[in-house]
Amino acid sequence: HDSEGHLVGAINMLVDITERKKAEEYAGRLAAIVEYSDDAIISKDTLGVVQTWNKGAERLFGYSAEEMIGKPLSVLIPSDRDDEEPSILDRVRRGERVEPYETRRLRKDGSLLDVSLTVSPLRDGSGKVIGASKIARDVTERRRHEERRQLLVNELNHRVKNTLATGQSR
Repeated sequence: HDSEGHLVGAINMLVDITERKKAEEYAGRLAAIVEYSDDAIISKDTLGVVQTWNKGAERLFGYSAEEMIGKPLSVLIPSDRDDEEPSILDRVRRGERVEPYETRRLRKDGSLLDVSLTVSPLRDGSGKVIGASKIARDVTERRRHEERRQLLVNELNHRVKNTLATGQSR
């Protein structure tokens, strides 16, 4: 504007938002992966309180997100495994990666299921550990198949030994 208030020109400013758009697209893809995964994908703070709970967790454990967010994840841990969560949280707080492991967890209906767990520290923008992500996969059927297979192998070994013993005694 000039001294009399008349428009005499304009300033155009262009801002490259390519990187921001890429980041938004990437975040959207990750959110879709978490949302639609069959695996339970959960985040918790350093005290073990649930922060996020996906549809896979709802299917696997029977609790809705509303029932679990803000609650301690320890409600899923059977009493004979009470020592697992504190040691995992200690390692996460130290920023250590926890090797995947298999364990048992409780469903809302009280039934037990075998799960494979992957636990990773979550960090804020400055690198400080603020919690953990936990991915749980139901391995109950695989474990049952392994147990059946082992039972059959043991039975076969027993029969072979009996047959050999019978043959040797003649």
